[in-house]
Amino acid sequence: MPDARREGLKAAAEVVARVMRQVAGRRTQETAAAVNTRLEGEEAVVSGGREGGAYGWEPIQALMFDNDLRHPLFGNKRYWYHEGYFPITSYTESLSASDAAEAYAEVAVPLMLEEHGLAE
Repeated sequence: MPDARREGLKAAAEVVARVMRQVAGRRTQETAAAVNTRLEGEEAVVSGGREGGAYGWEPIQALMFDNDLRHPLFGNKRYWYHEGYFPITSYTESLSASDAAEAYAEVAVPLMLEEHGLAE
């Protein structure tokens, strides 16, 4: 039998990721395309970018926009610039919270009821 909590988290994470792709796409298609989800222990993680690549990120991550961080131009440490403030994460949180909670409940509650022998 599937783990109700884990399945609910996966469903909620997919909702959040879909919204993050839309929000990030307003600023950069690269970050929107890199939005990914994964389960880490007891948590679902939605990320707007991935670690790695030649410059330590692949592509510019949501964190760079959330905090207007500086980074080298194509890895050239003689030329640093800011991405500009665009709070991808907080916009995503406010736009997806209700739908993510609903997705969690739609998936997890029936599994929990079944697990306890209360399903119809």
